[in-house]
Amino acid sequence: MAKLILLDTVQLPTWAMCYVYNGDSEGLTEVEISMVDRWLAGYESPVTVAAVDADPEPSFTPYPEFGLACDCEDTNVWGTA
Repeated sequence: MAKLILLDTVQLPTWAMCYVYNGDSEGLTEVEISMVDRWLAGYESPVTVAAVDADPEPSFTPYPEFGLACDCEDTNVWGTA
């Protein structure tokens, strides 16, 4: 069985959370979906994404992982070794 390792901790835009966590793209534009898909494709292996805190508090971030400045949450990206 593959072991999960922490690949990165990123500032993930809150508007992308439902799509990244659950694959739910409702309410997103094609451009937003494309941004998320390109970001996920940047990892060599399939990844699992999880909030850093059990009860995350979004905060405004001028430089999120992708897209324009917006509210983001610290998010861990896990992959296989």
